[in-house]
Amino acid sequence: MRKHEMARMRQVVILMMILMVGAISSTVLWSGSKTSLYEVQAAETTNNRTVKVGYYIAPGFQEYDESTGVYSGSSYEYLMVLKQYTGWQYEFVPVEFSDGVKMLENGQLDLMNNISKTTEREQTLDFSAYASGSNYGCLVVNGDNQTYAYNDYAAFDHMTVGLLNSSIYNSYFEDFCDIHNLHPEIKYYANGDKANAAMEAGEIDARIVSSSYQNGTRVVAKFAPMDYYFAVPKEQQNLLSELNSAMERIQTDMPDLLQNLEKRYEFRYNETNVVLTEAEKKYIEENPVVTVAVSDAWYPISYFNDKGQYTGPLAEIYQRISDATGIKFEYRKYDHYAQALEAVKNREVDMISEFPYDFLEKWIEKQ
Repeated sequence: MRKHEMARMRQVVILMMILMVGAISSTVLWSGSKTSLYEVQAAETTNNRTVKVGYYIAPGFQEYDESTGVYSGSSYEYLMVLKQYTGWQYEFVPVEFSDGVKMLENGQLDLMNNISKTTEREQTLDFSAYASGSNYGCLVVNGDNQTYAYNDYAAFDHMTVGLLNSSIYNSYFEDFCDIHNLHPEIKYYANGDKANAAMEAGEIDARIVSSSYQNGTRVVAKFAPMDYYFAVPKEQQNLLSELNSAMERIQTDMPDLLQNLEKRYEFRYNETNVVLTEAEKKYIEENPVVTVAVSDAWYPISYFNDKGQYTGPLAEIYQRISDATGIKFEYRKYDHYAQALEAVKNREVDMISEFPYDFLEKWIEKQ
């Protein structure tokens, strides 16, 4: 074997060794973590606490496959990271959300995620020092409902809406109705299962849920964004201290962890049917073809190929919009982005294919 081939092989071997070390590290550590293998092992061997976790099923957030016995979801994965830092063992206790909160208050559970702070709850529960995520209230309808479009407030007036007896979102929904001058008929239910059954049976048109519990429904409005936290019973101060310490280290080591987990699972459940408002239907009827100015400024995201076809990831998005709504797009090519903008200004086209920044805010205001 020639010398240069030997040298090249040595380089390949060294590179493979480096990659193997990195792979081994990644199986122990989460991306960006500064916690060493020895620290994780030490935590697991010095803390044998078993934590009873109230675990309610919410798609993408906390899931459980009975056929395989596999847990998943953004909250579950975060609990697994906490386990690395604390050495905790978990006993997952199946609960309905409202029942889980009561069990937590009574000391029947040790820990539960996705609890929003209220003055009332702070009398019986303690909360983590750091938020474990954020959510918002959702007005949802059945997934196959074709009556209500997103933010179609005129259609929402006088609809029948189901609320839970003890939901934190009840007062926020009242504010939402006041803001948009809505006058829904309200029906109250003891738990989510009964509210879902009522909506399936047609007793109510819609119900209010947390954004982390949409469960096959379609969101038609969002309101009241807020942070949520882990909560523990008042008497579990040692557990709370361990929780806060671990969350602080996770926030330092992996500041984007929560956001990345939420995005990962949110993407899986964002597919939904498109329902148009009457105004949108009228616009498409009057404007069946929308002209779009395109330049090569954003290649390869948006460009014309050798066959003169508009292509790229952005073109795929336009196609999905067309498939979902029936609106057609006609693409017109311009050599420079400034020319495409000028075409919009002069009403030669209806819109520009992409406008990623607001640096041209003053330009827009003048049009």
